[in-house]
Amino acid sequence: MSLTFRRRGARVVRGRAGSFRALADGVRVVGNRLSDIGVVANSRESLVSLLSRQGVGGTAAEPMRIVLGEGAWSFYGSMTIERSNLHLIGMGSAKFVRTGADATPMLLFTGDNITIDGLWLEDTNSTDVIFEFQGDDCTVKDCWVEDCNKFVEVSGDRGRVSGNEIKNARATKSVHLSGTAELHVVSGNRFKTTAGEPIYADDNVSDSIFIGNVYDNSTRIINYKGSKGNVGSASNNVGTVSVR
Repeated sequence: MSLTFRRRGARVVRGRAGSFRALADGVRVVGNRLSDIGVVANSRESLVSLLSRQGVGGTAAEPMRIVLGEGAWSFYGSMTIERSNLHLIGMGSAKFVRTGADATPMLLFTGDNITIDGLWLEDTNSTDVIFEFQGDDCTVKDCWVEDCNKFVEVSGDRGRVSGNEIKNARATKSVHLSGTAELHVVSGNRFKTTAGEPIYADDNVSDSIFIGNVYDNSTRIINYKGSKGNVGSASNNVGTVSVR
């Protein structure tokens, strides 16, 4: 016995009797996998609206993943995001643009376990930073920065800044490790044009490593305190490493 499934405007699908259960189970599996991906967004929905949604698991305390498709999300001022366990993923040419001349971060994250991945960023008129992370275990990776004053400031522990390309940064300390944080990894970033000294760690930042970063102007790329467990931690960087 065979079954025929018909839908207007669609091709005919035939199968054996009993295969309907397998088809239904397959649909449920695909549905579960899509829910694991998270919220798939486009630029018609504001970031405020996206972030107001519950996490993938159903509660705001559980991890939330937002996949940003092609398009631009525009900011004029700044935005503070207080939740933890958030992953923003750019697909294609997802872009965050700020046009205002603000003296505050474009996005300030106060929670833990935040990941920014694969975004195109432009912050042309600001006198502050694009991202500021105050919590622990925060990561920004594989982003393209067209223009900014400063790229990222991290004051929590275990920050990761990796694989980003910064075309133009108008201020020093484009990647700024601040306060008393520890155990950072800054690796594989490339700086084309900056005001100089693009990677800077404050005096009390400790036990951090700086690997494989490149400054095209070949001047001082990294400045950190050598007595805080950072001694010998900078390797394979292009540009002068300054140890205070």
